[in-house]
Amino acid sequence: MMRTLIKNGWIWRGEETSEEPEPEDVLIANGRIVSVGLLSGVADADVIDAAGMLVMPGLVNAHFHSPVNHMKGALPSLPLELFMLYESPANEALRPTPREAYVRTLLACLEMIRNGVTAVQDDAFFVPYPEPAIIDAVMQAYEDAPLKFHLETFIKDMPAQIKNAHLIITRSGASTIAEMMVAGRPAIYVPLAASLDGDQAHNANYVVDKGGGWLMPEKTFTSENLRVKLEELINDTDQLVQAAHRVNHLGHRDASEKLS
Repeated sequence: MMRTLIKNGWIWRGEETSEEPEPEDVLIANGRIVSVGLLSGVADADVIDAAGMLVMPGLVNAHFHSPVNHMKGALPSLPLELFMLYESPANEALRPTPREAYVRTLLACLEMIRNGVTAVQDDAFFVPYPEPAIIDAVMQAYEDAPLKFHLETFIKDMPAQIKNAHLIITRSGASTIAEMMVAGRPAIYVPLAASLDGDQAHNANYVVDKGGGWLMPEKTFTSENLRVKLEELINDTDQLVQAAHRVNHLGHRDASEKLS
């Protein structure tokens, strides 16, 4: 049995207090916390002295793209749709080797662990398309880190996924807005605050002003505010029905034919 004893740390219990907590110990066996308190007589355990340090649960990075981790700061600020043309062009020359995919992912793991992240949701889009060897390399990097992870490449049938949803929580780029209108699905829009000239906020307001969804700016997008809104919609599903009906009338399903 693998055991680790974290000694003399301040235990974060999610409670606000103005008093300095008393140091405590944490005993971990086979990756699970089995005891917390002033522990004595613990043998056969690796000891970590956490005196003067805060002991708390690991953080979760719930939105990460490993294939572009190495490109931070490499591109100018542009509207999302234009930015993506530079970030992930379908260019054969940009196809990574498995080793390159492994290294860039492992570097990201090291940065996350350094900042207290112990689990990650990796929405990995691969250029020009996903290959088994590349996906294996990314997963191997997470295993070697080690970091708990969930790796998702592409949703194969996005229209079906959207159709089956009663509510979408999403950004508000132009293509996303168009998809919601054509699919007739209400959404809680969280515009990207850093979008150029606030274009995502303008996009969202177009739909929200017509009753096809709800706006929740980044600065107010908290777990508590989201919980309150979701409970409101769950308890009054007529709001969802009405919003779906309204947004459905905003879509132009023959736009491609008209443009051609």
